[in-house]
Amino acid sequence: MHEYPHVMGELYGECPTLAGQQIRQWFIQLFDDDQAQCQKARQELPQWIAKEKSDVLEDRELYHREVTIRRFDVPSTPEDQVAAKEALLER
Repeated sequence: MHEYPHVMGELYGECPTLAGQQIRQWFIQLFDDDQAQCQKARQELPQWIAKEKSDVLEDRELYHREVTIRRFDVPSTPEDQVAAKEALLER
């Protein structure tokens, strides 16, 4: 449990996601003396972890799409840049 704040800091830094905040709260409640709270945390944690995983995968996919679009959007060499500008002028 003592390593948990450090791990959360490494994962989320100063700005955790909503799911990250919920995961943190439920994780802490796993060690609560109240067995009802502990059981509730056991039920909630997998759902919040799944949501966080889904959000991260979606962000990664969007990032890859953006990188791909930018790769095709910008000419790669000065000659390509000149050709692209000439093509625009001809239109």
